[in-house]
Order: sequence, then structure tokens, then C-alpha cells
Amino acid sequence: MHHGDVGRPDRLARYVWRRLTRIYPIYWALSGVVCLVAAFSPDRAARLAPWHVIQSLLLIPESVDPVISVAWTLQHEMLFYIAFACAILRRGNGLLLAVLCVLLVGLGVLEPTAGRWLTFIESPFHLQFLLGIAAARLLARGNVRWPRLTTVAGVAIFLTCGVMENTGWFLPYGLASHLLFGVASTIILLGVVSSERRGFLRIGPAGLLFGGASYSLYLVHPLVVGLAARGFAKLGVLVWAPESAVVLVMVAGAMTVAAGIYLRVESPVMVAIRNARAFSP
Repeated sequence: MHHGDVGRPDRLARYVWRRLTRIYPIYWALSGVVCLVAAFSPDRAARLAPWHVIQSLLLIPESVDPVISVAWTLQHEMLFYIAFACAILRRGNGLLLAVLCVLLVGLGVLEPTAGRWLTFIESPFHLQFLLGIAAARLLARGNVRWPRLTTVAGVAIFLTCGVMENTGWFLPYGLASHLLFGVASTIILLGVVSSERRGFLRIGPAGLLFGGASYSLYLVHPLVVGLAARGFAKLGVLVWAPESAVVLVMVAGAMTVAAGIYLRVESPVMVAIRNARAFSP
């Protein structure tokens, strides 16, 4: 979407506006819901500490998870957006920052630090953003030669990595974990996108709906699953119901809620924001 903006400073304002309005509106709305639920929890004083809530809403890294627990990944995403904005200002900045990213991650592996900001900046998660850029550049040049085989190989590598991690071959969230899962995901992405382009894969209306709702699903699923688990526990469902059935109900519930939020809140808000931008002087 923004690869053509690199090296074009005149497009910086448009890029910043689109990224901020894509991330924050629905995130703030759902954070408000989570804060409302947290107000009735025993640890509400800690969870709703004013400075913690402010940092969570702004996606400023902390030593604890944000109000929406999974939003810690968005903190890394915001750092990537800042780096990409630097590449928009000057094309050469992109390569410089990519090299700096690798060096910092390597430094973090060799000499781990205890500082919050250094630990954040040196996170191996950032290597996966570089892999995403590599995938985008490759796909911009064309499709992979054997897309279906590539997809199957990527899935096989991903599942193998999962088994290896669960059996202790490498540590979760370590450098090997990030690189192996990142490479596997990159291969899957190359195969799936190329398969769709060549007509081997059709997403369909349901795929489009849940693809659009993926951000809402990501943000809302911890809340839905948590509330469902509490409800099932109080009703005694967890005692007699098969675990697989409980998980299936939770997944279906999270997807249904996310689709509703996307259709009734996220999508209309995004349309309104874009229309306001289009008619602004």
C-alpha cells in the first residue's frame, strides 16, 4: 500500500494519518470497554492506574502489558511505522535502519540489558518486520514459481517449529523462535498471495469479512475468551463439557463479536474518517 511512498516526503502526512487512524480509533474504543470491565475486578487499582492507562492508550512501552494485553505487539508496530516514516523522508534511511535493527537485535542477544527501552528496541520481534518487507518486495516483482507447494512447505515448517519449541529444542520468544517462525510465515505468505493471484485460491465473502475483521478479532478475543471462561466456570460447564467443545464455542464467540464490531463500529468509523480527510482543505 505504501511502498510507493518511500523516498517521497510529500506523502509523509498521508502515511502518518492513515496509520494512526487505522490503529487508534477502534483500539481506544475497545480499551474503554476493557477498562469498564476491569473496574469490577479485584485488581482494578493496578489495572486502571492513570499513568498505566495513558501509556496503554498511546501504546508507549511499559514493563507490564497494556490494558488490552495483546496490544504489546502494537507497540512494536508503532516503532516500525516510525522507521518507515523515516524511509519516506529519505529512501536511504530505510536500509540504514534495517542494518541498525539487525545490529541492535544482535547486541541484545549477546549483551542482554535490563532497561525497558533498550530491551524493547533490541527485541528480535523486529526481525519479523524485516521479513515482511522482504516478502512484500518479492511479491512486488511477481509470484513464486510453485505457489501451492510453497504454501504447503511453509505450513509444514511452521508446524515443525511449533513441535520443536514445545519439546524444548529452542526457547519460546528467543532469537531462534522469532527467526524460524518468521521465515515459515514469510514462506506461507509468499505461497498464499501467489496462489490467490494465479486463481488457485479463492477467499470468498466469508474470507473477506473475517480478513477485514482481523484487527477487531485480535483486540477483542482476550476479553471475549476471558468473560466466556468465567461464565462457563460459574455455570459448571467446564466440569462436564469436552475441552475441545469449550474452545470451539469460545472461538466462534470471539469471531462473531469481532465481525459485529467490524461491521457496526470499525468499518463505519474508518469510512467516516476517510471521508472527513477527503473533504478537508
